[in-house]
Amino acid sequence: AVLQMFTHGTITGLLFLMVGLVYDRTHTRIIDKLGGLGARMPAIAVVFVIAGLASLGLPGLISFVPEFTIFLGSFGRYGGLSVVAIATIIITALFVLRAVANTLYGPRREEYDHLTDIRGPEMVPLAVLGTVMIVGGLVPSLLFGMINSGVAPLLATVTHTLQIGGVM
Repeated sequence: AVLQMFTHGTITGLLFLMVGLVYDRTHTRIIDKLGGLGARMPAIAVVFVIAGLASLGLPGLISFVPEFTIFLGSFGRYGGLSVVAIATIIITALFVLRAVANTLYGPRREEYDHLTDIRGPEMVPLAVLGTVMIVGGLVPSLLFGMINSGVAPLLATVTHTLQIGGVM
């Protein structure tokens, strides 16, 4: 669950950053008024696609492992709800893929021909968050190790406190 919270925050942060970068350049958040931005801003397009696919829980990206383990763990006890939760992935996929496709691809709009791609300091947070998404997806044991090193002492303290209080 801790890894899921971390991945959710990372992906959401990057998606909001991407929306902000697109808005800063186009001055609109209306998807139907966008299109063809990927040709003018390829770096933004690549990171936007990575963040979008990560939000879907695509294997190889950071959100797959926590989502898979949560669904696997909940299915035995809450089968019906787990199926509903898994079905919502399809709805999310449709929304995210539509947003990415309509923003980055499709017919080019002349009013956006002047736009520039990210450069300099704008690249730093995108590179850091994008790298975390890819490395965390390919080597999730790195994140599990960090999380376990923080959670294990906390659980020991809580367990000890409950034992002293006679709860356990």
